[in-house]
Formats: sequence, structure tokens, C-alpha cells
Amino acid sequence: MSGGTAKKWIEDIPLSIEDDHVSLFKLDIISQGFGFTEEERFEFIRRCMRSLLDAGAVAVDLTGETYPLFKATTRWGTEREEIIEAIIADWQARGGGELDWGEYPFTWPENIGTV
Repeated sequence: MSGGTAKKWIEDIPLSIEDDHVSLFKLDIISQGFGFTEEERFEFIRRCMRSLLDAGAVAVDLTGETYPLFKATTRWGTEREEIIEAIIADWQARGGGELDWGEYPFTWPENIGTV
């Protein structure tokens, strides 16, 4: 996926998961391409996370380079808005700056614990 409007990115971001994941790192990189104010940037990221969760994605931890690659986590909560706000709050508590690849990932339930 490349180009397009912010609305189109929000709608289509779940398609980026396939058999891997989408992380806050990717959402932040995408948001930077729109020239948003800081407030708009965070709203875009929140909407992308809502889109992911509404499509059935779950918050996970990356396990490393061995299978399974993902482990489901409830450390951000269990409800959609709780997860979104907890992730944003944690990121902000760490300074809200640049993220490392894969931080705060989401994937499909079927990608958890598969080989």
C-alpha cells in the first residue's frame, strides 16, 4: 500500500497484516507522510488501531526469531479503547518519540502460535 488518503490508509491498514504484523512503528511512519499536526497524528494512529482491532487483529508481543513469532498479550487491556489508549499512554510516557521496528504490534489471531 502506498499513496492515498488518510481515510483510505485507515480503512486498508488491516490488509497489511497478512501472515505477519502491523506495529505502531509503521503507523507512525505512515502518519508522518501526511504533514499532520501532533494532535492529528495521534488521531490518525488511534483510528488505524481501531481499524485493526475492529477487523479482528489482536495486540501481541514479538517473541523473537523462533516460532511462534507472536504471543497474545492483555497488558494493554482487553477492550478496544482501553488497548488503544494504554498503548498511546505508554508510548507518551516514554517520550512519544521515534519507535523501534515492531514496537506495539498487532496481528491476526491465527498467526499466534503457528509454525
